[in-house]
Amino acid sequence: MYYSQDVGLIHFLMLDSEESFLEGTRQYNFAEQDLRAWYSARAAGGAPWAVVTNHRPLLCTDKSELDDHEPTSPKIQALQPLFLKYGVQVAIFGHMHCYERIHPQVNGTVVTHPTFIDGVPVYENPVAPVYLTVGTGGAAQVESWVLPKPLYSAYREADTEQSYGYAQMTAKNATHLHWQFMNVGNTSAALKPPDEFWIVQK
Repeated sequence: MYYSQDVGLIHFLMLDSEESFLEGTRQYNFAEQDLRAWYSARAAGGAPWAVVTNHRPLLCTDKSELDDHEPTSPKIQALQPLFLKYGVQVAIFGHMHCYERIHPQVNGTVVTHPTFIDGVPVYENPVAPVYLTVGTGGAAQVESWVLPKPLYSAYREADTEQSYGYAQMTAKNATHLHWQFMNVGNTSAALKPPDEFWIVQK
């Protein structure tokens, strides 16, 4: 099942990884129409953030099922032009038992590098989404990674206690969105999350 909804400042497009969304399919057409409508609504004062979610990752450097989630895979090649055209800022996935953040990229080339403020990455006006895999809810974190780590992979882990956890995303306002990966071993709010970033847009 695929659908969309607005939650506060965020427009969520929920895709169905078990149904094709290659160009010309019903799901692809739905995604294109939905993102076009969001883009128009945003210009008129609607939700300023668009987040696309899907169970199976479009991008991940986990070796398992690699043909399905590398930059040249048919799925990302089908949807990437829509993300770029309409300005999707974040894409979130699960399925792989790991955590990974991938820089905004096009065909494997990073197109927006973060700056750092107090050691925290900040993506300013990214031209492609930040891609995130959060498959850390409890299954064994024993995935194998592509080596050497591709340049587009910003942060990844799957073999420590820190891998178990959840993510917290907060749209502070129309210009600032904050993401934190919180691990279950981090019992003190004073401890730094294993991974976090900001997106800042005009």
